[in-house]
Order: sequence, then C-alpha cells, then structure tokens
Amino acid sequence: MADWTATLRSLTVGDGTDYPITMPGIGGLGVPQVRTADQERGHLSGDVGGDDVLQRRIITIPVGCDGTGPGDAWDLLTALKAAWAPSAADLDLTLAIADVTLTYSGRPRGCEADLEHLGKGWASVLLTFEALNPFAAGEPIDEE
Repeated sequence: MADWTATLRSLTVGDGTDYPITMPGIGGLGVPQVRTADQERGHLSGDVGGDDVLQRRIITIPVGCDGTGPGDAWDLLTALKAAWAPSAADLDLTLAIADVTLTYSGRPRGCEADLEHLGKGWASVLLTFEALNPFAAGEPIDEE
C-alpha cells in the first residue's frame, strides 16, 4: 500500500487513487473516548474510582470522487458506497500513514456524499468507520 491510503473491502482511497483524501484529513487516530466505572459515594463528597477502559474508535476519512465528468464521478461514488456499505460482520480497515500500517477491525458506518460539484466531476464524501477494538492490530496495548 502507498502512504496516505486506506483500504476497505479491496477498495483503496487516498494518494494515487481516484479518491484523494481531502482536508482536514483522517480523523479519530488520537486517544479514543474513555468509559469509566466510577461510582458516587452516596452521602459523601466525591466518587470512588473504578476501572477506566477505552471505547470504540471512530475513524473518519474525507475523500473526493475525482471523475472526468459527472457520470464518471457518479460511478466512482457508486463503487465507494458499495465498499463502505454497512456490515453486520467485522471487517478490516487498513491505513498506511507515513511508513506505518495500521489495521483496525470493526464496521463501516457512513458514506455521506455532497454532490454540489458533481456537474464538474467531483463529489465530496465523508467515510466513517467504527473500530470496535480501539487498538490497531499489532499495536502495543498499555492498559493500567
């Protein structure tokens, strides 16, 4: 895979494809939200700390469908929607970023298109993927 690409169901988006990643770029690669088991102390001040765990990771990828005209852009969007169709089974999303490859297991959850510039052969799309395990395959887990 080339750097700055993402692959799901054998469709690759990003550098060198008809689906360039647009600004602000891939989102959701920071620290996922925390789910806590903290409990109130009843009639006392403060809480009792419980286990903290990381929730699923929400990854967003803004791309464009860069076609030669409206029909080509529509065909690219159709292929993108098929690759990012909802799934009841876990799938792998592989990201190649600056010589690092990350593979997340989860489910595609969105393919929202803005067709304002379709007449010029361009469609803006926001792809959303829920990595049910917030850690990429092979990524060290540092849970306390």
